[in-house]
Amino acid sequence: YRDMIINKLESVQEPGRNPIRMPIRREKELKIITLGTGAPVPDVARAGPSNAILYKRTCILVDCGRWASMRIIEAGINFNQIEGLIFTHLHQDHINAWPTIWMDSIFTRRTKSWKIWGPVGTKEVINAIKIFNQNDIEDRMTAGINIEGLETEVHEIEKGFSWEIGGIKITCALTSHIPTMPCFSFRFDTPEKSILLSGDT
Repeated sequence: YRDMIINKLESVQEPGRNPIRMPIRREKELKIITLGTGAPVPDVARAGPSNAILYKRTCILVDCGRWASMRIIEAGINFNQIEGLIFTHLHQDHINAWPTIWMDSIFTRRTKSWKIWGPVGTKEVINAIKIFNQNDIEDRMTAGINIEGLETEVHEIEKGFSWEIGGIKITCALTSHIPTMPCFSFRFDTPEKSILLSGDT
């Protein structure tokens, strides 16, 4: 187990996985990368629920459970190519990496705002994280560090809502995750391919 962890750490330190110097990842076809499939219980072998949808230069994150930031780097995804973040629902194991990913925007030199979609309550969650990190953000600003990558634009969605990001049409539908409602699944469409991703259901 110790050797496995050491090998994993060494692979993350490769120059190609330096989050500041990483190239933009490109995919010819619509593709999904599973970043984590864990449960709410901490597990050293499994990251929390998170997926990356990739098409050409565009990346969309769906949920961001524990360790998602590290998994993004391991997948060779540049933080600047993430065009959106979607929450299937607001259980902690699906959103608890957001504070880390958001603040990592500073250290990965992200230059664009975050566009975020999720159920009713998402705006409140995002605003709470801003308060949580306010002292840190003020210190970075005082030090002259660029924080434009911390800007957020939040959209709360309902069933049947659809929109487009980077040539990907996205449509949401309700799924059953009692007692937590609403919980959404999402369909991602390009001219060549479709991917359906469910939340907990």
